[in-house]
Amino acid sequence: MKENQIIVRQLGNGRAFDYSQPKTAFTLFDDKILVDCGYDIFPVLMNTMDEKGVKIADKIQYIFITHMHDDHMGSLKTYLYWIEFIRKLRVDVFLPREVYNYINYYIEKGIWVYPNLTRKYKYVNVHNISGYMCAAQEQIQSFSFNFIEKLTHGNYYNTSYKFWDFIYDDSGAPVYKIAVTITGDTKAYEELENFVFEGLCKGDRLIVFHDFSKWNSVNNIHATEQDIEQIYSDMFKKYLVYVHTGDTNFKKAYYLKDIKRI
Repeated sequence: MKENQIIVRQLGNGRAFDYSQPKTAFTLFDDKILVDCGYDIFPVLMNTMDEKGVKIADKIQYIFITHMHDDHMGSLKTYLYWIEFIRKLRVDVFLPREVYNYINYYIEKGIWVYPNLTRKYKYVNVHNISGYMCAAQEQIQSFSFNFIEKLTHGNYYNTSYKFWDFIYDDSGAPVYKIAVTITGDTKAYEELENFVFEGLCKGDRLIVFHDFSKWNSVNNIHATEQDIEQIYSDMFKKYLVYVHTGDTNFKKAYYLKDIKRI
């Protein structure tokens, strides 16, 4: 992994009903992983090219969804349809319980509304993250992930993911971890800070993309400045990048050099 290699690409930073920009979504580790796929993210995937001119939609190998709201998964079915019938390359999709039940039914049925397309999907493999973690590191060789679920967004469980990979020296030995944590829509809560730091050592690099709202009127479902200040330590707060804010000047690409050391 090189200093000029993109670790995180932000595809959007929009709020649910802000139509001036795409919703919050990310790709990680050279666009290998997609986190969330909101209702206007599919065209962004199709129209965004990497630094070598390769379409981002063609590069995704793994998809992770944080929770079942359309601004986080509204174009997931469209993207999976395109993968299955146009791209025809395998993708593994990791879903929290509610999303899994919905998407797995769709995948098992196939495109049942069209009589000639009733077969099951061949290139889309969906996984229920509940009870999955014991096998995750064996099945995914190029990175590792963990997750934490909490009832933090109305009546919906929200899943926050921590992804990590190692930086290797010239001999192939791991030197330090690089860890990226992404929340969906969630208030600040103590368990998240402990989850993020678990397994990290001095010298590792860390970045946390945390939901944030500037409006206290919605503080029952989103993190606000007040509850972030009250709940998180000063050390943890320096690793936070606020997302889902609706800002138009958000940073679109994070390189290894942009990610802070522990």
